[in-house]
Amino acid sequence: MPPPIHMLSEGGGLVFGTIFKRARTIAEDGPSPPADLSGEVSTKIIASGGRYLTDRYWGHYLAFVVNDAARSKWVFRSPTCHQPCLYASYRDVQLCFSAVEDCAKLSLLRLTINWDYVAAFTASTRVPARETGLNQISELLPGEYRQISQRHGISHGFYWNPANISRQPSLENAVEAKQALRATILSCVSTWASIHSKIVQRLSGGVDSSIVTCCLRLAPTRPEVTCVNYHSPGAFGDEREYARAVAVATGFPLVEYPYSSSTPLDAILSFPRTESPLSYMSRIACDPREIDLARQFGAGARFTGVMGDILFQMPPAFPSVVEYMQRHGVDRHFVQVAFQAAQIDRISIWKILWGVLINGVIRPQTSSRHGEFADRTQSLLPQDLIRAIFYDRPLRFVHPWLHDLGGVPFGKFSQVACLSFNSAYFNCLADDDESDLIHPFISEPLIELCLRIPAYSLMFDGWDRSLARNAFERELPGVVRFRTTKGSSNSYLQHRIDSNQEFIRNLLIDGVLVRQGILDAEKLRGCLPGRTTHSNVPLGLLWAAVAAEAWSRVWA
Repeated sequence: MPPPIHMLSEGGGLVFGTIFKRARTIAEDGPSPPADLSGEVSTKIIASGGRYLTDRYWGHYLAFVVNDAARSKWVFRSPTCHQPCLYASYRDVQLCFSAVEDCAKLSLLRLTINWDYVAAFTASTRVPARETGLNQISELLPGEYRQISQRHGISHGFYWNPANISRQPSLENAVEAKQALRATILSCVSTWASIHSKIVQRLSGGVDSSIVTCCLRLAPTRPEVTCVNYHSPGAFGDEREYARAVAVATGFPLVEYPYSSSTPLDAILSFPRTESPLSYMSRIACDPREIDLARQFGAGARFTGVMGDILFQMPPAFPSVVEYMQRHGVDRHFVQVAFQAAQIDRISIWKILWGVLINGVIRPQTSSRHGEFADRTQSLLPQDLIRAIFYDRPLRFVHPWLHDLGGVPFGKFSQVACLSFNSAYFNCLADDDESDLIHPFISEPLIELCLRIPAYSLMFDGWDRSLARNAFERELPGVVRFRTTKGSSNSYLQHRIDSNQEFIRNLLIDGVLVRQGILDAEKLRGCLPGRTTHSNVPLGLLWAAVAAEAWSRVWA
């Protein structure tokens, strides 16, 4: 079903997408009502160039605002919007679109590959920047606006910035934080559930997906829910014990699928053209059985627990100790926080204290470099290209949020960095009749709350995600709440690569990326499946190389 369109008054533009009214307090745990943007609200949106939306509303939407009095137009992408918002210029005309094919069909631009972008993606899998894989096309980032003014030309900025939110006064009271976290999670999940009567819930059995499932059981609209679990051989690949416990606790039916590692990869060569290889990588990871299950069940959406790890605070825990020192100094509770972090990270207290000294006193970090996400020793790129892409212009492929982290508590760095990648969790290659993929945790009210709760309050007593576990202590089965292990799809990914080794080898070894000098042929041969290898290249980077090669062939 296409997203709704909200027309603004007096030709002032429109808001395209799903949008809700914000709760008045963080204690409200019910669903947020749909937004009514008519009348005075519409006037305020126009007068603010769209900024009023971030203060009073939340959701997945794009806003197009026209203010004739100010002789300006704005395009604004909501902070958690999954809809791509691309733009290009043709002579004096500004084009805005979500699908590259729509732009290409106009035959106005000669689209060429941005090989630096492709190299950056191949080295790190995520490139949170305005640049795309095509030189002529840029992307409006989540939370960003683009203003087109007859007086001042074109400008960009952010109405919403997680780094700024994390600089606000923190929510230190443990009781209030627990109550607020529970209420906000319940509200966000029930809000998304309120627009879907039937839902397929991806239930791994981990803490995050289990919390979403429990919230669906508590949702006032009582949606019909079918859970789906994937499993593969091995201690970290088979989580059915935990998923079954949650299914019993909630009363939801559970469908169990073994990971299908033998699925051919050659379909990737027939994917539609897009602006980035990321969409190819996301689509080949999507299991068609889940989509078919949603169709059979009549579900309009598939829910996940994505982003829970980041928001509720997974290890490493030592940044939380740095954050505590930044907020409170070395007081009587400092050593307790340090010992708890050492317990979570399973390292000595002395290593924790050394990390605090380096990152909190000697070399406090104030910005991020893309090179931090692309280890030289693990990359398939030649060394000279790594230097040119990541070190000659270190901020080129870094999200603007990460350019200035001054005043951001150190425990919040990973949250801000991972939020800059949130577009990676949505798939623009979905079929027209495909159910919506919804990640309820990627919702502004919850993100903003977690940014204000200190890292040492989110995980404590030797447990990661402690506050979230405690907030749902009544609903989570004990086997899940006190779980210390975390599932992994590495075994499945390795088996899938092995099952497609001939296709991968033929695709990459004499491919476009090798000819362009993006892939180092020697490194590539050392990590390809079908031979004994001591390569330390992560499986995800080989997966990214496959996506980048297939994407490049479509455009080359």
